[in-house]
Amino acid sequence: MRLLERELQRATERARQTVRQQAVQQVDAAKQAVSALERDLDQQQEQVQAFSRQFKQYQSLEAELARLDTLLADTRDRLARIEMRNFEDYPPIQIVESAALPTRPIYPRYQRDLFIALGASLLAALFITWLTDNLSGRGRPPSLSYVGVRVDPGVSLISQARVDHSSRTLTNDQNPKQISDF
Repeated sequence: MRLLERELQRATERARQTVRQQAVQQVDAAKQAVSALERDLDQQQEQVQAFSRQFKQYQSLEAELARLDTLLADTRDRLARIEMRNFEDYPPIQIVESAALPTRPIYPRYQRDLFIALGASLLAALFITWLTDNLSGRGRPPSLSYVGVRVDPGVSLISQARVDHSSRTLTNDQNPKQISDF
């Protein structure tokens, strides 16, 4: 039995060593995993810190950009006001040709201006005369109508009655008085 006990002890010892070795290997593996995780954590913390620095820099740049945008808008507005004030005070001038002394003296053409004024006044007088005649009704004779018959004062009634009387002949049913009334 001793032999069995020894073998049992050896087997137990081997099992303990095996379990111990496995436990040591697992502890080593766990330590390696922990150290790998700690390295990953450190790397991620560095990345987070780098991101935080960049994000803060981004926020400060964004605030600076907003400030510069308002400054640019104010500057553009001020520039537009200055340009408008300059246009009001000093209108833009474009030089077409440089100044030169004339070869002969410059004077008004009195005779030409006289004829233009006379012609314009004559045309104005004719137009006003025509306008007053047409508006007052004196330019044309009035046309009168009596009992459905239009009488035109430009034609003599006596001469028209002679022409009409000579062309008519007396019939039995007409009264001679009716024809002579024309």
